[in-house]
Amino acid sequence: MRKLYDGPHQHNMIEVPAEKLDMTSNPPDLVVMFLCAMFMPISIRAKALDRLFGQIKPGGAMIIFDKTPANPGYSGTVLWRLALTGKVSAGVDAKDIVAKEISLPGVLRPLSLDELPGVPAEFFKVR
Repeated sequence: MRKLYDGPHQHNMIEVPAEKLDMTSNPPDLVVMFLCAMFMPISIRAKALDRLFGQIKPGGAMIIFDKTPANPGYSGTVLWRLALTGKVSAGVDAKDIVAKEISLPGVLRPLSLDELPGVPAEFFKVR
């Protein structure tokens, strides 16, 4: 994604595995993670997020936009179908959608609130 970014503050972007990121020499006010945590190995995810959170300046924040476990029952089925419809409507070939979905088991693991450091607040979730 970083290679595709064409906007301001490119020089401030950091690309490193989250579990290896060390910001102690220059702590940030804000950390934004977009669709990252779900790809971190389960064995290190909670510890790595806690470590990152601990490196933020006092009063700072961590914002995480990530996949969470699917809603149970019919509402989960409807949301899944809407997501697929959106991908197809955007011009993604159905074969590519299926190929990606088949490649994800064991790699993409949705994030749960109990893995987050501090006092997490869920501010947006489709139910």
